[in-house]
Amino acid sequence: MEAIAEICVKKKIFVISDEIYEKLIYDEQSYTSIASLGSDIYKL
Repeated sequence: MEAIAEICVKKKIFVISDEIYEKLIYDEQSYTSIASLGSDIYKL
């Protein structure tokens, strides 16, 4: 997710993230919102 966020910031790509299914997590992975990865991605 961090790599995707970096590319989006670098290329100024707007991200639309559907986070309605954030509670569906498999294999004990943790959920990470793309907007939580830094102010640069949040400001896009």
